[in-house]
Amino acid sequence: MKKKLKYLIVIIISFILILAICKLFFFIHEKRTIKDRTSQMPEFEMKTIHEMLFTKENIDRAYPILFLYFNSECDYCLIEIKEIVRNIEKFENIRIFLVSSESVQRILTFQTINNLDNYHNITFLSDYQNSFPDIFNVRLLPSSLVYDKSGKLILRVDGAVRADYLLEKMNCLQ
Repeated sequence: MKKKLKYLIVIIISFILILAICKLFFFIHEKRTIKDRTSQMPEFEMKTIHEMLFTKENIDRAYPILFLYFNSECDYCLIEIKEIVRNIEKFENIRIFLVSSESVQRILTFQTINNLDNYHNITFLSDYQNSFPDIFNVRLLPSSLVYDKSGKLILRVDGAVRADYLLEKMNCLQ
């Protein structure tokens, strides 16, 4: 009886170890796949606040690109956006895309309330399909992604980040 119990315990422990190793393998594989998929700017489809379709091909590649994924009710998002606006002259040669999964009307209201409609290098985009988090592997608000002129990912920050840190990383791209 004791021998059978020992064999059973050994089999259960072996099974658990095999499951853990498989899970670790799949986790590493998924991380590698996500990194490969986002190391270059992926294909995407969003809408401008004027309801025009906007894709990767619409981006002016003469400048570095900053995607900032935000929500109008996120305090950290607002702080980061306001800090960028306070330093907007330093962001002059950077294309900034403020992306939200909220409705176009809500984005327009946010833009108006915060006086963000007069900056030529800031474009608001509606992630109307709610696909940005999956395509760009974004999990937190705000999230910032910096791409160089060729579309190569230079910096990814999940969570709030200071404008001067973004500028420091982007100045080498100009």
